[in-house]
Amino acid sequence: MLTVTLIFLIVMKIRKWRVAQGLKWQQQLCKKGIGFHTRIQEIIERDSVNGYKKIVLKALLRVNGKLVCKKVHTLVKADEQLSAGDKVTIRYMPGKLHVMIAGNAA
Repeated sequence: MLTVTLIFLIVMKIRKWRVAQGLKWQQQLCKKGIGFHTRIQEIIERDSVNGYKKIVLKALLRVNGKLVCKKVHTLVKADEQLSAGDKVTIRYMPGKLHVMIAGNAA
């Protein structure tokens, strides 16, 4: 019983650490990332930790001057609702699969 509890606590600590790392990465993207308006092609919600949920989405990104459909990862607040077909503004760094959703595009 004690072992199971200890493993559970370690797993929760690792999840919280990953969320913190993801938020730090999003701060870097906010400063140095490339801004881009795109439409979400597909969205998959993974897990939720500390008021944030990890999502995987397919979106059109500009890579080496071409538009390509890429599968990317991001963290969003748990109460934020996104769906396929939504127009959003994202910030990303070429070569990385993490993005920051800066907001809904008009």
